[in-house]
Amino acid sequence: MIKRNLVIIGYSNGFTLWAYNHDSDSKSLLAEGFFDEAADMLRKGDHIHITGKVQGIVFVSSIEEFRDETKPFAPLLGTSVGVKPMAKLHELG
Repeated sequence: MIKRNLVIIGYSNGFTLWAYNHDSDSKSLLAEGFFDEAADMLRKGDHIHITGKVQGIVFVSSIEEFRDETKPFAPLLGTSVGVKPMAKLHELG
């Protein structure tokens, strides 16, 4: 569901500006792992313009890959995306 609502607005100077329509509260939006589903699309430094019940801009602060180092070629187990607000997010209604 995250990927379907994440749309590129523009790309410049090494980061992408995304738009994301979100109808939940800011706590869930900023929760660990919320954007993990889109880890293959996002890069550290990208900005995400949030619209919907919560409005504001967050940036991708970290992308961490988890690998099983005990196996040959260390297969990827998962990826965690961290985001932080650029300013206070505003909740409507």
